[in-house]
Amino acid sequence: MRIHPSLSEKKLVIERKNRYFSLSRFGRVEVTDTIENGAEVRLLLVNGTRESATFLAPGLRNLPVFEYIRTIGNILRENDFVRDALLIGGAGFSLPKFYITYFPGRRMDVVENNPEMVEIAKRFFFLEELNATLEADEQASLRIFIDDGLRHLQTQEERYDLIINDAFVGRIADSHLSGEAGIRAIHNRLRPGGLYLVNAITARSGQGSMPGVLAIERMSRVFGNAKMIPVREDYPPFESQNVILYAEKARD
Repeated sequence: MRIHPSLSEKKLVIERKNRYFSLSRFGRVEVTDTIENGAEVRLLLVNGTRESATFLAPGLRNLPVFEYIRTIGNILRENDFVRDALLIGGAGFSLPKFYITYFPGRRMDVVENNPEMVEIAKRFFFLEELNATLEADEQASLRIFIDDGLRHLQTQEERYDLIINDAFVGRIADSHLSGEAGIRAIHNRLRPGGLYLVNAITARSGQGSMPGVLAIERMSRVFGNAKMIPVREDYPPFESQNVILYAEKARD
């Protein structure tokens, strides 16, 4: 395996035909193939949590396996002004592949703090196959930055129509981005009318809803508005699930 030069710590790496295993300061990383709903699927697991996935069939590789990505796709279709997007947290690059392939002429920057993830996405999750789409669509682009999400926001001058926060290590969200300083940094990098989306796990009601309620309150203090879009409307409100937290920057 080729490892990015900035990975200086010692690692235990075991590779099999259809499996990858790694231990590092970012946690336990596994790649494994399985069958889900009759389809061949490759999973990226971090500390046992499903962090990314891809279909293995050639014609399906850029379609999303996870429903929260399909929900983001629905939001994009309702906001077709979006051209320039920033994703914080690339993992297996399922979302960038979907965005570039199915929303022509769009550009996305991806900030990923673990360089191993970029190598995994290239080797196991068909990221390099996206080059053919990028070559055919002259307006599209995908740029990858190995950096901490908050530091990148605070040191870059780019502005975006859309910023998506999908920064997790296993089940643990990036606390720096979810604090008020992180939300303000995101607000500053958005153009007027731009959207901020967060992939979160929370219930909609009851004690389990506190992560979502607190996040909405913090986002509302900065943006003046925020709402929660459940990925599965059929889930009981007291049951935790993926939700998309949504805020819009005021227009000048």
